[in-house]
Amino acid sequence: MLYPGIFLWIVGILQTIALLIMGFIKKNESKDWNSVRLMTLFTFVIIWMSFWFTYKWPLAHIAYDGTFPMVFLYSLYCWNSLTSSKGWRFFGVIFLAAAILFQTAYAWRIYPVYSIYKDRNKIVHAIQEKNYHLVGERRAYGYY
Repeated sequence: MLYPGIFLWIVGILQTIALLIMGFIKKNESKDWNSVRLMTLFTFVIIWMSFWFTYKWPLAHIAYDGTFPMVFLYSLYCWNSLTSSKGWRFFGVIFLAAAILFQTAYAWRIYPVYSIYKDRNKIVHAIQEKNYHLVGERRAYGYY
């Protein structure tokens, strides 16, 4: 898992930098490129401003729900021009193979430790009793 993990980590950092650079200097042939770029920026600004009015820390997983569709669309517009190059397509295949290898190995490794099925009887009992306290509190500050 080490080599695919390091590869994916480095490519993930470089992907973020590339998407930022492509947003500023890339001239896209699509007529709605400016709209997509501005909507993506607007989405980030709205999420950032919404954290001004909450007592929670701005954790990444909270923002992903709102930003993923726009970031995905934005990235498709950015990567569209690279699909004509055979080298970039080969790199995409290598990247996908590394991601599949890493995720499969990670799931195999983590399954016995963090699987819900490890304590299946306890969870079934909690569902039958309709008592969520049997498996623990979800959040210390949560209101149920």
